[in-house]
Amino acid sequence: MADEANEHPDVWRARFADVLGDPSRHFLVAEADGEVVGYAQSRFVTRPDDLEGQPPGGWFLSGLAVARAQRRRGIGRALTQARIARLAGEGVVFYAAEHDNRGTIQLHQQLGFRRVGELGLGGHDRPLALFRLDL
Repeated sequence: MADEANEHPDVWRARFADVLGDPSRHFLVAEADGEVVGYAQSRFVTRPDDLEGQPPGGWFLSGLAVARAQRRRGIGRALTQARIARLAGEGVVFYAAEHDNRGTIQLHQQLGFRRVGELGLGGHDRPLALFRLDL
């Protein structure tokens, strides 16, 4: 996401209608003065336990984005804390990030995530760092 976050909430509802109706996904937005300034997703990933190299089954935090002009104001932290709170009864939640994405890794580590390995994921040139938070 670049600065396209500064759109009316109705635009975002239409853009993410498939996510909003999917029980295996949660989608949150942050608004300021009637404009969307950030969003975050959570999704449930299912996989058999015998598939090595694949993500573990469970809830993953994904898709955190904040409009450039709104960064460093706590919006990303608030969206992440809201996702964690929503998943509190699930026991564990995962998060994956590029190894050099220091800002998001630091945020998640401050919230209690600990690195547990690596994760190969389509669309990425190299494995991602995999983090876990026991709820």
